[in-house]
Amino acid sequence: KTLLLTYEDIEYMMKQKRVSYTKECVDFTTFLKQRIDMFESLALSKNIELKRDIKSNIHTDINRVELQRIIDNTLSNAIKYSNESSEIFISLYENKNKQIYFSVKDFGKGINDTNKIFDRYHREESIKGGFGIGLNIVKNICDKNSIKIDVKSKITKGSTFTYIFS
Repeated sequence: KTLLLTYEDIEYMMKQKRVSYTKECVDFTTFLKQRIDMFESLALSKNIELKRDIKSNIHTDINRVELQRIIDNTLSNAIKYSNESSEIFISLYENKNKQIYFSVKDFGKGINDTNKIFDRYHREESIKGGFGIGLNIVKNICDKNSIKIDVKSKITKGSTFTYIFS
C-alpha cells in the first residue's frame, strides 16, 4: 500500500502539468469512508484505531483524483508518524456557512517546523521513508481549489491537519 501511494503521488506529479483534472460533484462522505477502509489494515499493523466522526450527505465540487491525493497523503502520514497502539481521529462536517471541514488528528511524534512540511522533498525524518512529495502535492491541490489548510502540532503530542473547503 505504501508503494502504491508513492506511485500514485509520482504519477500525479508527472501528469499535473499535462492533464486537465476536471471537477465533479463528489459524495465526500462516501468517498472518505472508502479511503479510510483502504487504510484500516495499515493502521492495524501498528495497532492504531481509526476513529470516525463523519457526517452524512456532504458533497463538494473537486476532481476525484485530487481529493484522493489529499485524503491518502493525510491518512498515510498520520499512520506513519503515529505511535504504536494509539488513535487517529478523522472528522468530516459542514458548518452553517456551507464550509466543509475535513480533519485528521494523530497522537504521534509531532512536527518540528510546520512551515517547511509543504516544501517539495522536505522530510521530517529520513528513517520513516518517503520522498517528501506528498504534502507538496496536497498543498498545490489545495491552492488550486481554494482549500485552506490549518496544521497544529506539538512535539510528542501529535498533529492535526484540517482542510477547509469553501
